[in-house]
Amino acid sequence: MTQHEVKRLFSYNEDTGLFVRKSSGKITGSLSSKGYIVVKVDGKKHYAHRLAWLYMYGYMPEYIDHRNRIRSDNALVNLRPTTILENSRNRGLNTNNKSGVTGVYSSGKKYSSSIKVNGKSIYLGVFPTFDDAVSARKHAELIYKFE
Repeated sequence: MTQHEVKRLFSYNEDTGLFVRKSSGKITGSLSSKGYIVVKVDGKKHYAHRLAWLYMYGYMPEYIDHRNRIRSDNALVNLRPTTILENSRNRGLNTNNKSGVTGVYSSGKKYSSSIKVNGKSIYLGVFPTFDDAVSARKHAELIYKFE
């Protein structure tokens, strides 16, 4: 798929993230089981966020991240090219997280925090209060340039 082909087949609204087929004038795309909008072209499925990037910029980066983590929101301001590492940083909380803060967990009456950098877990320490553990985690995010 090329930028020319995408522009020939569709119009794209960068504010809403919606594609309209030029042949029918109708909005196109369906929600996949993983929450992404998928558009069919000649029987082949294409992710709408990838088509949006191609439509606007003429190339497809290896990974495209949804800034707000809403996979069906393909507004251009919500999309950014990324690496797999950067994309993994934009995840929500794990389902087993009880503290409500990534990398902070209870260890008895105290709190511990850690951060994962380049696939390696870095232990930040044990702290007397939840707020101290959160502060340590936030400080580590700044040091390791997390968003």
